[in-house]
Amino acid sequence: MTRRRASRPLGALAALALLAGCQSAQTTAAHKIADALPRSLGPAAHYEVQVEGDTFGLARGRARRVHIIGEQVRVIPDMTLDMLDVDAHDVSFDMGARRIEGAGQAVFIGTIGQRNLSNYLTRRPKFLPGAAVQLQERDVLAEVPIMVAGLHTTAVVSGTLAPDPAQRSRLDFIADAASLGRLPIPARLVNLALGEINPVFDLSRVRVPIALARADVINHQMVLQGTAHLDNLRP
Repeated sequence: MTRRRASRPLGALAALALLAGCQSAQTTAAHKIADALPRSLGPAAHYEVQVEGDTFGLARGRARRVHIIGEQVRVIPDMTLDMLDVDAHDVSFDMGARRIEGAGQAVFIGTIGQRNLSNYLTRRPKFLPGAAVQLQERDVLAEVPIMVAGLHTTAVVSGTLAPDPAQRSRLDFIADAASLGRLPIPARLVNLALGEINPVFDLSRVRVPIALARADVINHQMVLQGTAHLDNLRP
């Protein structure tokens, strides 16, 4: 009886030590990954990283899950995401090189508000001068300068956002209604002319390849969803 009673505290202490060691390894891995993110993903106001995995797996550079959340992330010089969320599973990494080498699956969610979207569009060299894109409650409103009978005027177009089927890192504006003053214009005709402002959003120059699956406008914010490819993510 005495030996059994004595073994219980020892077993509890061993379990606590193992748990503490696992938490320490997860924290160390999270800090190293977070330190590399400004150079590999882009500068941000703040990054938060969570790592899940056992001590032995982490020591071999394997994690069950790495969850990255960034705020105001400048993924390229002229594009800032209000929020970036990457949830990766079955992750392999090199602690010494501070590099994520690959992941079985990585889900990407990004949001961008009106201010960052407008700043991005005005810096685009091929964006139509005088055009404007406004994020509404549930859809997008665009003002597109056009010429009618030799006169300059502006068409007001409402519509949605959709990934380009040919290049899923790009997001196009698709018109579903348009007007010239009070005169309705067939949306199909406007869509033919939207090449001057499309793509509205282009992630092809981001260091982490992203394939967009959908885009929604919710309360004046653009919400992007897709997958991220983290192979050889390094500074």
